Amino acid sequence: MVIPAIKGTTGILHSALKTESVRRVVITSSVVAIVPPMALMAGDKDNVYTAYSRISPVPKGPWSNPSIAYFNAKTLALDATNKFVEEKKPHFTIVNARFHPWEKRTHQKGRRPPEEH
Repeated sequence: MVIPAIKGTTGILHSALKTESVRRVVITSSVVAIVPPMALMAGDKDNVYTAYSRISPVPKGPWSNPSIAYFNAKTLALDATNKFVEEKKPHFTIVNARFHPWEKRTHQKGRRPPEEH
């Protein structure tokens, strides 16, 4: 699960690098790529997580269960994307779209997510 996430992401980016007409690559991911699992489960009143947040240090396996492997696969794929940008300096922009699990459920039912206060 982890290796395919990283190779899938970087493979698409390398393919886009070979195609001059590509202007933007959108990578769909999850909020677990930028928010530590404990902060998601227990809440975190001390930190604000943004698109620029990163989990540090980057996690290393092995992982105890598939859920933890999934969380870390997303984090490692984002890390691989950041390294790709630093090393290759692509001619296109990369958008990392992150979704929280509730967004998937509410959008599938055709409802709008709750407004933030």
